[in-house]
Amino acid sequence: MSVVRTRRRPLLVLAVAVCMAAGLSGPLVSGATAAPAPVATKIHKVELTAVEVPQSAPGKPSALVAAGTSFGIKVTFSDGTQELPASYTKDTTVTFSVVDSAQFPGSPEQTASLGSKKTLVVPAGQPSASASGFTLTADNRVRLQAQVTAGTKEAKAFDVQFSPDIDVASSVSKLQTDGTANFLSTVDQSTPCSPTKQVPYCADLFLPNGSVDGARMSLGLCDTFYCGTSRRPLLQLLVGLEGKYPDPTNPATVVYRCDKTVCGNVGVPQIPVRVTLEATGAIAVAPACTAKGEVNAGADFCVDYKQSTKDNAGDVYIYVLFVKDARVTIG
Repeated sequence: MSVVRTRRRPLLVLAVAVCMAAGLSGPLVSGATAAPAPVATKIHKVELTAVEVPQSAPGKPSALVAAGTSFGIKVTFSDGTQELPASYTKDTTVTFSVVDSAQFPGSPEQTASLGSKKTLVVPAGQPSASASGFTLTADNRVRLQAQVTAGTKEAKAFDVQFSPDIDVASSVSKLQTDGTANFLSTVDQSTPCSPTKQVPYCADLFLPNGSVDGARMSLGLCDTFYCGTSRRPLLQLLVGLEGKYPDPTNPATVVYRCDKTVCGNVGVPQIPVRVTLEATGAIAVAPACTAKGEVNAGADFCVDYKQSTKDNAGDVYIYVLFVKDARVTIG
């Protein structure tokens, strides 16, 4: 019996020693204080993602958005120097609203509104998030305000942030991106468009030399800032024409079509066409072409009244010739 007890005793002592060591090591680890993880102090950026604009197009807008068509928003948080999450412990909800343009506050013309989806949730521990399914009504110089409405107390205290100003077009058409196609309509068809009483303006774009990497054409509103008279249609070409059309006798051509209910009582040569090469800014009356089908020497565009006509129904077709991208309105 004494031999058995002698052999067990060292085992018992060893077991107790191991338990004591384990007990000592636990409090040392749990008592260590880790440095708090860095988190954001502001909404860094609000980006809109919609119809992609050809890279060759000059004067590209920050986003090409069509009314009633879904677009996306990406929100990024930071501390001013690097992207960081707004919180590691809670999701952060960002709510969006339409506000006056930064350049033109209090504009009485601005009537745009978010038609669907007004929030985006950034998961806890993430510096950014994106969501789609947003829509806007047509208007010019629109910007979105982003405000944290749910999350940590610190995140809800962030200053609001704004998207860039954008023009929301009534419609956006796009040409295939391989550059070989040579026709585009504002109604996205393969044949020339037809204006109606309900939709009195439309346009067709003819590209005899094709395009560098596709084309986009939007039809929107030309308010008093751009045109001097409110609510004219505004056509925008985003092609990248420069370098593709060096011969002024073989230009790109827009046929601007106007329904008889709007243009039928005016003689074709008396209908002014306003053009600008700038992405934003005022738009001025374009010169008439001196020769049919040819851009004037040294010019970037002109109105070809020699080709322009009025059909038997009274609808007006105005031909505008280009060698560079532009924004156009008639009337």
